[in-house]
Amino acid sequence: MPLGRWGMIVVAIVGSSAIAGGCAGSSEGRISRKALAAKADVICFHIKQGINAADADSDNGIKTSDRAELSVLYAAAEQRGSDQMEKLKPEASAEREWHKAIAKRRALIPYHHRITKYASRGEVAPLEATYKAYKLLQWQMELGFRHTRFPFKLCGDIG
Repeated sequence: MPLGRWGMIVVAIVGSSAIAGGCAGSSEGRISRKALAAKADVICFHIKQGINAADADSDNGIKTSDRAELSVLYAAAEQRGSDQMEKLKPEASAEREWHKAIAKRRALIPYHHRITKYASRGEVAPLEATYKAYKLLQWQMELGFRHTRFPFKLCGDIG
């Protein structure tokens, strides 16, 4: 039996409302924790690809000259990724926790800049100290991502 004109209009309105509400989370474009984590994991995958590509292009990531170049590329990948994550809008109840997660990613960026500075100058002692501090912060970031209420699969393993 055909729906008729009004039936089709009702189906169109209900269907478009379900798509807008179900996919976006609300009319404000906010998304659920699960959808947010899935989108963030895609961004983190791209961050990891950028970092892996930088590692593959370097001859030996342990040399001081390579460390400076790699840190510039790492900082750029982290900046791009955290900027993309910042554009995602969580549901209102998750907003504060989401901004904390982004802040954890962004906290790595200044360390990359310091590593670049010390490596380019050949200052080994401050380079090593900064790298140790970076690794500690990276570990804290990974733990922080694992202990959020977002079901991340990748973001906690990349830094």
